[in-house]
Amino acid sequence: MPLRCIPSYTLSHMTFSRCCFAMQYIPGIVATLALLMINCIRRDDLQDYDPFDDGGFCRSRFWLFLSYVVSFGSVIGAVWVLMQHYAMNPEQGGDVWPGVAGVFQVACILGSGILFFVSRTPVDGGYGGYEVF
Repeated sequence: MPLRCIPSYTLSHMTFSRCCFAMQYIPGIVATLALLMINCIRRDDLQDYDPFDDGGFCRSRFWLFLSYVVSFGSVIGAVWVLMQHYAMNPEQGGDVWPGVAGVFQVACILGSGILFFVSRTPVDGGYGGYEVF
């Protein structure tokens, strides 16, 4: 069922409504949130298992799983915006490049977040796992 919005203004050659126009930005914002969630976890917390810990190992793995769920949800949202507002909308005149750019934006944000998470080096005794100087 398509989202029904009341047309409110015209932007260049395309007619948008306020809520549908704002929905284009939501997957990028959610992908940025997922990037921050992924990088809040230290890799040391995922690798060190202490049987006498009060669930810190499970909490960090659950947080990482939740951040991956949010990130894949943002990819699904970007593809939905592409299909709903650009590919299946005859008023756009076949112009799907803004939707493709949204999917590409989300993919780049999540790729950079995962690359940053994997490339961090663990440091003994440092704050946050970085050795800057």
